[in-house]
Amino acid sequence: LQISMVSFEEYYKLIIPYNSQKIIIIHQINPSLTGSFKVNLNLQKSNINFDIESNNHFIQLFRPNSDSVKVKCNNKDFKSFIKGNEHFKTLVKLINETEFTPLIYTTYKSKELTIISEYHTSFENNTTMIEPLIKFYKSLIDEILIMDKINSSISNSR
Repeated sequence: LQISMVSFEEYYKLIIPYNSQKIIIIHQINPSLTGSFKVNLNLQKSNINFDIESNNHFIQLFRPNSDSVKVKCNNKDFKSFIKGNEHFKTLVKLINETEFTPLIYTTYKSKELTIISEYHTSFENNTTMIEPLIKFYKSLIDEILIMDKINSSISNSR
């Protein structure tokens, strides 16, 4: 675990090793009021693309019956995994109870899947979501690596 801090800017960078991967967290209070999580996964056969969008509370006022969080995914089994994931449910609860409005998405290029989360930090207790987001990332990493291993073994047996 590496932690960097520059106090006058309130900038934190954490690198968390997990399952032969690195989860990189950048959390800024000043000057940009943004935070991000990022992990790169080298995959053999899986191309999972997903987006998780959260509506801010202002939109929820005008559309009270709409979901506060929307999940889009190119793989229906993986979408079901996300929606049923206990750490995802914890994040949804935080989104509903705080002003935390993350955008979580993937990019895929040259057998490398990147999972990115972006969020603003201009709300009270703006670090309460870091631990649940780390746990969610770990569960995503585990599931994606398992899926990739299965897909690779199926493709190799042909």
